[in-house]
Amino acid sequence: MGFCFMERMTSVEKSAMRIRDLILQGKYIPGQLLPQRKVAVELGVSPIVVRESFRILEQEGMVECVPKWGAHVASFQFDKLKERYLLREALEGTAARIVSERIDARQISGLHEAADNVDRLFADPDSDVGELGATHSQFHNLIAELSGCKEIVDFLRRINNQQLVWITSRIVNVKKVVQPPSWHRMLVDSLAGHDPDEAEKAMRLHVRKGFEDIIDSLEKDWRKSSVC
Repeated sequence: MGFCFMERMTSVEKSAMRIRDLILQGKYIPGQLLPQRKVAVELGVSPIVVRESFRILEQEGMVECVPKWGAHVASFQFDKLKERYLLREALEGTAARIVSERIDARQISGLHEAADNVDRLFADPDSDVGELGATHSQFHNLIAELSGCKEIVDFLRRINNQQLVWITSRIVNVKKVVQPPSWHRMLVDSLAGHDPDEAEKAMRLHVRKGFEDIIDSLEKDWRKSSVC
């Protein structure tokens, strides 16, 4: 009872948390190789602890481990981004169907609060990109959790974590995505209608528009960099 959360964590969990923070702070960037011994020295732990930490982060989708090459931060590839959004649309659409059939008033209220936080950050031009990315991921993870399907939850959290790495590293710039006011609140309203077909349709359109906006932002950045 008297121990804080950090004190209850194992050395591997603490190490994984520190590496995760360094990735989200942009200290380790997408695609960067993470030499086991070098990271161990930086963190002041053993290489074995770092190796086990990489395994945790690989399950979370933040680190990719390749035999004979070692570990590196989840790398950005356009094809991979497209693939992630196709999976998100299918999985989140299914989650929306399930949630719409079982959601209660308390859960709707909680989702509305989470949605309002996301919409507020998108509307604020001065909001922090990292906070926006994390809050947005948490909102979508929460919907997945309400489905009660562990496979959907785990897979979507992994996908959202990878995209969060790309967002916090500024590869994908969510601040350039223009969204309608209360866009996420309206998504919650579709779940609250208890109509599985409409809920799935709304979620699929939501995810698809997000992908289209991100692609538009990336193309503008690429055109600008090619001119410079």
